[in-house]
Amino acid sequence: MRVYPYRPSFYFLFFCYAAGVLWGLAADGTAGPVLGRLSVAVPWGGPWIAAFGFSGLLLSGILCFGRRPAVRAVAAVLLAAGGGYVNVALSRSAGGRLPDACLDGRKRMYDVEVADFGKATAKSWKKTVRVSAYCETEGEWVAIRATWCLYFQKDSAAASLAPGDRLTVYAAPTPIDAAVYAGYARSMRRRYIYESAYVPRSAWQLVETAAGDGVATGGWSGRHPAHRLRRAAGRLQARLTAGLSHPRLNERERGIAKALVFGDKSDMDPEVHQAYRHAGVVHVLCVSGMHLGILSCLLLLLLKGLRGHAGRWIRFGIVSLFLWGYALVTGLSASVCRAACMFTFVQAGLCFGRRLPIERSLVLSAWLLLLIRPEWLLDLGFLLSYMAVGGIVFLQPKAYPAVVEKHKLLKKIVAMSAVSWAAQCATGPLSGYSFGQFPVYFWVANLLVAPLASVLLPVGLVTGLAGLTGMPAAGTGWLTVGLAAILQGGIAWMNDMSLWIERWPGAILPVTLSGFACLCCYGLLYCGRMAVVRREKRYWPYVGGLIWLMCCLA
Repeated sequence: MRVYPYRPSFYFLFFCYAAGVLWGLAADGTAGPVLGRLSVAVPWGGPWIAAFGFSGLLLSGILCFGRRPAVRAVAAVLLAAGGGYVNVALSRSAGGRLPDACLDGRKRMYDVEVADFGKATAKSWKKTVRVSAYCETEGEWVAIRATWCLYFQKDSAAASLAPGDRLTVYAAPTPIDAAVYAGYARSMRRRYIYESAYVPRSAWQLVETAAGDGVATGGWSGRHPAHRLRRAAGRLQARLTAGLSHPRLNERERGIAKALVFGDKSDMDPEVHQAYRHAGVVHVLCVSGMHLGILSCLLLLLLKGLRGHAGRWIRFGIVSLFLWGYALVTGLSASVCRAACMFTFVQAGLCFGRRLPIERSLVLSAWLLLLIRPEWLLDLGFLLSYMAVGGIVFLQPKAYPAVVEKHKLLKKIVAMSAVSWAAQCATGPLSGYSFGQFPVYFWVANLLVAPLASVLLPVGLVTGLAGLTGMPAAGTGWLTVGLAAILQGGIAWMNDMSLWIERWPGAILPVTLSGFACLCCYGLLYCGRMAVVRREKRYWPYVGGLIWLMCCLA
């Protein structure tokens, strides 16, 4: 087979696509003021769609039929970067801003559709809605397309609103003030949300639910299968979390159990949550790849008896359906989607008789998720999830000293510490840039808390399923009583350990990192790995230069 020189690698093309996505986000002002000045916003209309479409066809033709390898490589790079920009532009067009006529401070009637389950704040329910029309005069509706963040008065009616419910809202939306809430406004713009409003109970009315109850009108998408699926997932999560309402579980431990197993943080004790953050183990309370890894290992162990080619496919189908169902119930966060995608790619490769390298499955899952949700490129959860896994893959030692290899228990302790150090080194610069602090004793906390959380996760899941199937979650059933007692004792231990470590002297190290310093830290990690692990001597000058530059920045 003929191999063309100068062929861009799969990883390089992914970074070109990510650069195109970043360019598109910067054009909308969601990537910060510095990148915003370096980008150009393109008015997404008919001529520009035709121009981008023609350019894409031309580059595709060069890529497929070009004879010069260098020209084909340039076409592939431009096609990847342009595809990232166009994807962001298309996603932005699905949101949209309100016309200036609606921002005059006067209240109007709007036809909206609930887009998520939202979350409870101190005095309201925060929910995302999609606006389809507004009433300018009596009986005259004008079609528009926009996405809002609405704060409903806190009551049972607002809490029951689910994705796909259609409402009429009487409100006067206002733009989110970027001068006062700069970070919040940027995070909202990444989701294409530009306006917000507070809606009391008397100012909105339910027209139709996603289940089809109410007055139906043509063209409404509330009965879309996606809405039905999300609504069913939300109801299932509520019933599963209700299964954890056992008398043996105290209120504080119950709130941690809901966050640990199902990602529901509404009932968490703020003091305990802060202790987990300061101890460096808050990741166990966020449903992530660790949770899916534990559940997939347990399922694969239970299905070990399925052998042969057909058995591999059956095992793959059962585990994949369970993991994606669990991801849907817990909210489809970026970290959960990353883990589910990576498991799907790796196991599918094994079913075909090919072992997919972990770094390739990592990049492939990131590319797929950014194709679907390009705004996730600047999502902190997305970045931290991939940084943590990347650190474990590239920074964790592959072998240990002979003294460690001889003792199994010592080897497991050292391996767990190495995983913790690798993940923390990879996420540390971004965490310091975003939160301004670094947990010093994370390596101790992870040894004490993470193994117990791995045991309590399946216990909590079985407890929730026991309540879902009608077993006496609040009664005297021996199974639920035993499981609740295990949860109570284990979570109380985790809470005590986190609160204890939080009180250690110097548990939190204040860190002030600029964006440039954060990039320098990651450059130092890469060059240091190449110089030490790969023994590439030409990287030592870069290591010294980056250390000198960071000392100057400090």
